[in-house]
Amino acid sequence: MKRGTQLLVIDPRCTWIASRAKLWLQLRPGTDAALALGFIHVILKENLWDQAFVEKWTNAPFLVMEKDEGPLLLRESHIRTGGSNENFVVHDAGLGEFVVWNSKDQSYKRSGIVPSLTGEFSVTLTDGSPAAVKTVWTLYQENAAAYTPEKVSDITWVPADKIVEGARMYAKSAPSALHWGLPIDTIPSTIPTSQAINHLWCLTGNLDIPGGNAIARYACDVVTYPYHSGGAILSLPDEVAKKRIGMNEYGPIRDFRAWAQPDKVLEQIFTGDPYEIKGMWIQTANPLACTGMEPRKWRDAIKKLDFTVCVDLFMTPTAMLCDVILPAASFLEKDSLKAGGCRSRPSKNRGGGGMQI
Repeated sequence: MKRGTQLLVIDPRCTWIASRAKLWLQLRPGTDAALALGFIHVILKENLWDQAFVEKWTNAPFLVMEKDEGPLLLRESHIRTGGSNENFVVHDAGLGEFVVWNSKDQSYKRSGIVPSLTGEFSVTLTDGSPAAVKTVWTLYQENAAAYTPEKVSDITWVPADKIVEGARMYAKSAPSALHWGLPIDTIPSTIPTSQAINHLWCLTGNLDIPGGNAIARYACDVVTYPYHSGGAILSLPDEVAKKRIGMNEYGPIRDFRAWAQPDKVLEQIFTGDPYEIKGMWIQTANPLACTGMEPRKWRDAIKKLDFTVCVDLFMTPTAMLCDVILPAASFLEKDSLKAGGCRSRPSKNRGGGGMQI
């Protein structure tokens, strides 16, 4: 802040940092996603988005079919016999033809392509039937149009003029970085919220640039949390990974996350099917008073287990039920850099100016 960085703070509480912000948006708790959509609406309506970034680094030009089960990205296999289901299709504005994006090569199958960013077209599928398609960007704009500042104000309790002011402040203060806290990134139900915030990075071109939101690898290539199911220095053996609870019912856990599904774990503690659960390590989580949707059931589950450990900064209701309680270290007790984690961390702005949220 001493070097010119301005703060926009979004928080129901007037925290220490909120009291020093240029703009403080006091939203209703749990409405962060609506506020992000309101920002997106303003940025699109006032043409504050970075067209070069959107065209180059997003799937905005890809075509989408409207199906009974919902929108479906048009694949090469939909329009060409023997085409790949991994490749996508765009419309070339220059020649008026449909061109395939090769996902493996990360390039179009023909050079000199000028993909249409907006528009609605008719394409012939492999079975000979016609299909109406739109670009991702067209559908995106249609969806964002519904989240006017007035509608978002009704949801979030933030005045409409403040929503507009906040969106302009973020979009016009280049470079800018969006930083969020634990309420957004530690509960699966807030995934759409984080996606909306990620969209703001991309819309404004503030992703992986100095002063923006940086993409960083894990320190020493050690994955600090089980955020993916691929190999790492510390990975589960194959025979153990295949026993993860809920992996057969939930594709994302099977393919992208090296953990178990919490609701299925809770269920299996009582059923013992397909195997009995005897213990639990609870790391800075409080299912009895915070993250658990059925606190009474979680209480009974913890009491049923043979052995439980809780690691936390505080003596929470969950910790009180555990056999062993280990004290977690606060940031004041550590002399080190934070590496990894799923929250976006703004890189240092060395040029002065700019903004962080």
